[in-house]
Amino acid sequence: MRQLRWLTALLVIFSGSAGPLFAQLPITQLSSVFPPGAQAGTETTVNIVGGTDLDELSGVVFSHRGITQLERPDPTTNPRSFKVNVAKDVPAGYHGIRVEGRFGVSNSRMFRVESQPVVTHEEKDWQNDQPLALPVDTVVYSRCEGRADIDEYQLTIPAGEWRELQVDCLSIDSPMIPVLEVVNPHGRRVVYARRIGDVEPRVRFQADVAGDYRIRVYDFLFSGSSSHSYRLLATNRLTPTAVEPPVMLTEGATEYQGKTLPADQPAVPLQVTPVGTNTQTVLAGFINPREILVPRQTAQLTGPGEMTVIRSLPTTDKPVVSEQEPNNELQEKQEIPNNCDVIGYFNAIDEIDRYRIPVQKGDVLWLQLFAQRDGQLLDPLAILEHVTVDANGKETRKAVNVPDDIATNLVPNVFDTLTDDIDFRVAAPEAGWYDLTVRNRYAVQDDETNSHYRLRVSPPEPGFRVFAYAQPPVAGKLAVDTPAGCVARRGGTALIKLAVSTTHGYNQGILVEAPHPPPGVQIPSVLIPPGTTTSNLVLYASADAPVGFAELQLIAKSVDPETLAETGLVTEQSIVPVELVESSQGNNPAVSRQGHQLVTSVIEPPAGVYYQPQESPLVQVVTQSQQVWAPLTIQRGEGFTDKVTLKAEGLDNNAKITVETPEIAKEATQSNVRFQFKSDTKEGWHTCDLLSEATVQFVRNPPALQRAAAEFNRLTELVKTAQAKVKTAEESVKTAEADLKKQQAALDQQKESLKSSTTAVAELKKVIADLDQKLTSEMEEAAKAELQKTKDAKQKELSAAEAEVTKLTAAVQELDATVKSLTARVAETKKNVETATAELKAAQPKVDAAKKTLDKVKNEQKPAALKQIDYCGRLVFLVKKAPLKLTSKSGAEISLKKGESLEVEVELAREGDAKFPAELTFTLPPGLSGLSWAPVSIGPEDKTASIRLMAGADAPSGKHTLCTVRALCQQGEQTLAVDAPLTITIP
Repeated sequence: MRQLRWLTALLVIFSGSAGPLFAQLPITQLSSVFPPGAQAGTETTVNIVGGTDLDELSGVVFSHRGITQLERPDPTTNPRSFKVNVAKDVPAGYHGIRVEGRFGVSNSRMFRVESQPVVTHEEKDWQNDQPLALPVDTVVYSRCEGRADIDEYQLTIPAGEWRELQVDCLSIDSPMIPVLEVVNPHGRRVVYARRIGDVEPRVRFQADVAGDYRIRVYDFLFSGSSSHSYRLLATNRLTPTAVEPPVMLTEGATEYQGKTLPADQPAVPLQVTPVGTNTQTVLAGFINPREILVPRQTAQLTGPGEMTVIRSLPTTDKPVVSEQEPNNELQEKQEIPNNCDVIGYFNAIDEIDRYRIPVQKGDVLWLQLFAQRDGQLLDPLAILEHVTVDANGKETRKAVNVPDDIATNLVPNVFDTLTDDIDFRVAAPEAGWYDLTVRNRYAVQDDETNSHYRLRVSPPEPGFRVFAYAQPPVAGKLAVDTPAGCVARRGGTALIKLAVSTTHGYNQGILVEAPHPPPGVQIPSVLIPPGTTTSNLVLYASADAPVGFAELQLIAKSVDPETLAETGLVTEQSIVPVELVESSQGNNPAVSRQGHQLVTSVIEPPAGVYYQPQESPLVQVVTQSQQVWAPLTIQRGEGFTDKVTLKAEGLDNNAKITVETPEIAKEATQSNVRFQFKSDTKEGWHTCDLLSEATVQFVRNPPALQRAAAEFNRLTELVKTAQAKVKTAEESVKTAEADLKKQQAALDQQKESLKSSTTAVAELKKVIADLDQKLTSEMEEAAKAELQKTKDAKQKELSAAEAEVTKLTAAVQELDATVKSLTARVAETKKNVETATAELKAAQPKVDAAKKTLDKVKNEQKPAALKQIDYCGRLVFLVKKAPLKLTSKSGAEISLKKGESLEVEVELAREGDAKFPAELTFTLPPGLSGLSWAPVSIGPEDKTASIRLMAGADAPSGKHTLCTVRALCQQGEQTLAVDAPLTITIP
């Protein structure tokens, strides 16, 4: 029998960590870049204009490897501009651009690589309301930045010459609804065009007079912002507005021609070259969800004079047949084979095209009209008649009901696929013909190039296409249509939404796999059952998953939904990326388009919830009446004791399946989700997603707080150092001044001594001079001897006094030098005081600013209680009709004492005369023990049976509900279980 193994998610919650949690994580979202394009072979600076949670951007990521970032700025400076290089060999067309930051890699925006020169204009470029010159064959990128902002350009045109102008906004993900006006030199408006649906303004006009024509570009709603970008191109070449045939053949070859306006211009031969590869997708512009439903190929159309344009063409492997006019009347109907694509045109308001398709009895055909899916503004209307002719040549016509429009909307308001196209199946009751009349429900546009349709007639060719886009958990401001990248924290999960479009009655399963998941990321395969149009793919990042981003490759296979064996009905195919451009606003649905690639990123801060997916079957086969348990086990991190609630979503409300999702109580570690399939549960496929929800503490960016605190501490230390310098310098001044004062006093004292000694020398010299005079005049030898003796004594005193003067002079000189040195030292220390004071004065405002920053960051990084929602896994049930009815004859409630046993008698009612054996057993709710039994075999014809239930001494007392008596029946290769509810009371 197939074992029923349930997905068990290992949930580890670390509330002790201050890191943000996945379900409430800020997720990097990109809304706009400028300029949104550059010429191949050039370098440019891309500015990040708009988005949310753009913290610590480290760079830009492009879908093409030939567009690279030149520099890696410091993410902590939160840069908004990045220099990039566009290699010469990058093909012209639209590529994807993302930003990478603290909170992962963002959603994608369009970035166009041009083959022509590129110029950009800012609002400041318009001076004094003067128009700017509009160069021919040069792409202009600009913006309408304010309300009622009208950008004017000047284009000089000789009389009689043609010019072509085009404005693109939708294709560069701009919210602007462009209007294009042309005013001739006399002030008369000669051209007016605006976006209609998804068709951007593209005009051709002939100059009625020579002169300067004014080109005006503005928003239809007179809105404006830095994200209201536009691309403007003027050319004097008449480029093809359409290609014939408007499809790309995947088999064989054909000749292509380009149609241009005005209508009298001859068609020109075109060379059609596919652009892009399986790994390097290049888009031709905005491809809406209706257009993505059909396979497409971006192609470069090259005409005479190296005239090139980029177009997205639907692909076909059918022979292509052109409509042959006239075919408006019954007798003019065009006979076509029953396996082809017919290209038809509505060239007039009352245009009617008629076709005849020969059939044999029993032939099954699918008739498809492609218009909106091929990018045309048409609503095709079809009338079908089955025509037979009897042996007498009498013709009989019988109307066949034709369903109008394709009503399948894969993801309403997010990925809208409603279309006015037609797609239906017919089976020929008799040999004859089908006569098909095709017309447009509404008047055709003047531009007949937007008026073609594609009629496909083919035998049944069941198939599918799978589309995928990232969806953040829906919480807070995040909605199901929030444009965001696929981001998982280490140990956390991320979600990819899948949408499925089937054709020609495809009714098999679809297996979605990730054959090469990024390192450290597990991506369990998911089965999309028949009839299911959406699914979830959960990505599990391990706790040590490498930080960074990687392209995600997903493939889809056609499988038998019950055995999972490949059917070979549809060739294995890659899943088509979808990008959400704008979330829904009011009554306007979200804007979505084809994307370039799926990218997933793992970021550093740990997740609060850790998941470890367990091996489990992709399909659970159950029966009406069966009870099934899905256990969910958690482990709590230190400090986390709050409850964790569980939720099951996705089941049909009318399916009659009861789901109980008991919460995991405080400090508990597990719960069990119970599915009760009622006796009248709707047979068939049912899917259910299990989610967990918990209130956790969230801190946005702990490293930012650490950096702010480190910077504040660094500057605080600088202030302390400066204060210490001031104090040291001031003390040095005091010491130097004290030394100077002391030495100055000594100098003054020495000078006084020198003065006294000098005076004494002078006086002694005078005395000696007087003695010399007396000696000269004295005649007495005795007196003369006495005078000489006195003179010698004074001479001796003089010598001593002169020696003292010499000594004092040297001392004064020395002290004078010391005083000068000390004076310089005082000046120097005072200067040091001034320098240190200036440093302190300069550092203090920085500290104050750092303190404000720190306080601001502290406030921003305060832990906040947030609701965390995570997908735990997806369950797929195949509900079968119960092969028998099981009833407990012993009643729905029994009482059993510990240590005793009891016979439980049941009755089996098989369907009709069916005879097959069964096995009787019990099931108990998780956690209930102490009860035992031996399974009992039931014969093919037995209608009653008994099974003995024993209660051990350790059986818990109480009333135990949610037990069942179960009969296991082998039906083919499957073992089916039928339950009868039983309540066991143990006194």
